[in-house]
Amino acid sequence: MQSIPPTSERELARRRYRRGLAQRSIGISLASTVVFAAVMWWVLVRSPGWQVTRDTFLDPGYFAQALPLVAWGLLTNIKVLAVAVVGVALVAVLLAALRSLRGPVFFPLRFVAAAYTDIFRGTPFLIVLYLIGFGVPALGLTEGVIPIELLGTVALVLTYSSYVAEVLRAGIEAVHPSQRLAARSLGLSHYGSLRLVVLPQAVRKVTPALMNDFVSMQKDVGLISVLGAVDAVRRPDSGGADLQLHRLCGGRAAVRGVQLALHQAHRLPHRPAAGPRADRRAGVTAPVLDLRGIVKVYGKDAVLRGVDLSVAQHEVVVLIGASGSGKSTLLKTVNLLERIDDGQILLSGTDISDPRVDVDRVRARIGVVFQHYNLFRTCRC
Repeated sequence: MQSIPPTSERELARRRYRRGLAQRSIGISLASTVVFAAVMWWVLVRSPGWQVTRDTFLDPGYFAQALPLVAWGLLTNIKVLAVAVVGVALVAVLLAALRSLRGPVFFPLRFVAAAYTDIFRGTPFLIVLYLIGFGVPALGLTEGVIPIELLGTVALVLTYSSYVAEVLRAGIEAVHPSQRLAARSLGLSHYGSLRLVVLPQAVRKVTPALMNDFVSMQKDVGLISVLGAVDAVRRPDSGGADLQLHRLCGGRAAVRGVQLALHQAHRLPHRPAAGPRADRRAGVTAPVLDLRGIVKVYGKDAVLRGVDLSVAQHEVVVLIGASGSGKSTLLKTVNLLERIDDGQILLSGTDISDPRVDVDRVRARIGVVFQHYNLFRTCRC
């Protein structure tokens, strides 16, 4: 055997040159990445609201406090996702099979499948979620309460089966016709050809698109929280994570939010069932509820600062503001769930902010429905 000749100096020089180019490219990449990260970090820390943003989204203490509750609520999301994946697979395969039928006799089935696919693909998932979550229970088809998780799963299946059906149909049409003919020549029926030959090849062709739909569905599972389901999104709230308002929005932002909410309050006239209606335009000398100079402070942050609000009899007042602006805190002060630091709360002319007031007697006169309607952990209304 002839020995391999040694590498020439010219080839070694070429290799050293290519190695040098690679090392130079790596160095430039690292340097540019470090410079970009440093610039972005400088922009963030120099932003006026960086302190509030850091306390709101990057607080490790609150992250550690909420993480166990989120993990517990995540079990609900996983259960819903597991059931929804099976339902979507079955319905999508059925729709794709119906749309692949040939012959005029199957036109009604093809039309129904196409209409279903177009309607649910064109309808936002949140709309479908509301229609199923609130519309189905309103029909009164059952005497018991339909679980919210079941309603959310049905909405997921209805929406995502239309998307997956189109993906599968594209995969079925991408399979060469000779495959179907070869299966039929072996004596397989249309169903057998589809199940054993066509569909396995179609799934392999569209696996990336199916994974994309799966990821999208996994993220949309969290939207069932709008129906009241206690999942990973709502579990920290219902589980009692003490995320104080002043840490969520900051003192100055909270004050501005409350002032904006009160300035934008909509006063909707409401006709009483019986009795004379007060002339609200002329003003009411003795309102049912009168808040005067309400002040609420958390630590160094003033969440409510000099808030005034009067509510007359038969008057409906809606507070509108951004999430965390202080609306719930203001309502809690009315029911004495939060003690005010300054100001007065008059209920039918009586100062209920007086420390000597019987709190239970006052609360018996004021009805409150909490956010998400979870009055007790074991009961829902």
